[in-house]
Amino acid sequence: MSYLGFLGIAMVVVLLVLLLRGKMTPAIPFAVIPLLFGILASFQADFTIMDIPAFAASGVSKVATTAILFIGTIMFFNIMGDAGMFDPMVNRLVHFADKGVTSIFMATAAIAMITHLDGAGTSTYLLTIPVMMPLYEKFKIRKLDLLLTTALMAGAMNLVPWGGPFVRVGAVLEQDPSICWYQLLPAQIFGVVLVYVIAFFLSKRAIRYGAGQNIESTVTAKDAIENAADQSLKRPHLAVLNWIVTIIVLALLFMGKIPSYLLFLVGTALALLINYRTVKEQNDRLKAHASQAIAMVVVVISSGIFLGIFTDTGMVDAMVTLLIGIIPKGLAPVLHIIIGLFAAPLGMFIGADPYAYGMLPVILGVTNSIGIDPNSVAIAVVMGECAGWTISPAVSTVYLGIGLIECELKDWLRYSVPIVWAFTVALLIFAVITGCVVI
Repeated sequence: MSYLGFLGIAMVVVLLVLLLRGKMTPAIPFAVIPLLFGILASFQADFTIMDIPAFAASGVSKVATTAILFIGTIMFFNIMGDAGMFDPMVNRLVHFADKGVTSIFMATAAIAMITHLDGAGTSTYLLTIPVMMPLYEKFKIRKLDLLLTTALMAGAMNLVPWGGPFVRVGAVLEQDPSICWYQLLPAQIFGVVLVYVIAFFLSKRAIRYGAGQNIESTVTAKDAIENAADQSLKRPHLAVLNWIVTIIVLALLFMGKIPSYLLFLVGTALALLINYRTVKEQNDRLKAHASQAIAMVVVVISSGIFLGIFTDTGMVDAMVTLLIGIIPKGLAPVLHIIIGLFAAPLGMFIGADPYAYGMLPVILGVTNSIGIDPNSVAIAVVMGECAGWTISPAVSTVYLGIGLIECELKDWLRYSVPIVWAFTVALLIFAVITGCVVI
């Protein structure tokens, strides 16, 4: 085993252990551990300690646009949500849901689809579960079904280029995440449709267990909507204009002619200008969502330090050489497919950041050596993790979800893991069959 290869493996293991322990924000080990291992690598390499800051800076520069994209999307969609752009649609869906058990499941999936446009699981759970909870209680439907339907749709919608999985992929591949999105879009559409199919069958099972019988309710979903929102921020008279701006931004994003981070920064500026005219109102909206944006951005920037040192010191190349010597030649061309099939449980146990930043670069190194499209590899490896975060004890949003429906983690995992894993496998199989992922 080469010295650099040993250091690379040791660094990844140390990072995984620290991230899995959850005793500190991921930004700390991403920033500190690579610097320490870079110094160790300099003792037997063709670079010096003085070169390490340049390696780190190079990595940060490559993820900077991804970090900016994340800021822009969180601000844009949350500001539009504050202004009430989604309210008319959500209100209609809630009214539709009151018609029966199946309609409740369909409306849950639709609301989760709308509210996950910002790519953030926290807002999806907070805007979907409290609103639909009164109807689940009224129709005597298990709350686990509410969380599962919401989680599956959040997983499918998480494949947007500003969602967590492909923000990380963009950082690792050093490219705009939307490049991968264009390639996997058919698979994402399939995933959204599949969630509705699953929700339909869940509703039929709920009916068999007595849902919808002897209905009694003193609380309405409309009450939940009004209680969950700050009505002073709503701009219902501007809803049409807000939707026009949103459609234009998404259309330009799909065309791929303008960098996605620039689109959402301009979109954020327009959202503020249209809906909140005073400086105080605009600053208040930015401050309201700053913590959500900054938390992820700091991790992305810190991951740039890790990726820059991991790559430029030669550690990743040394690790790849070791793996190529170990992996049977027949498995190398399908390594990304094998990992993708187990992405949900892998992501469940090790968490999104170590999975993407620790495993993906090494797998890419192996597959690149035999000429496999790196975008296909990234899609295959990360696609399963798009929903894997919904069952991961390493993700704080999971605890928010089980807290909202008042259940234990063990009950949620026992109920959801088989369905979420099967869902991700179905997505990968579809992606392979349709050519979104090539072998």
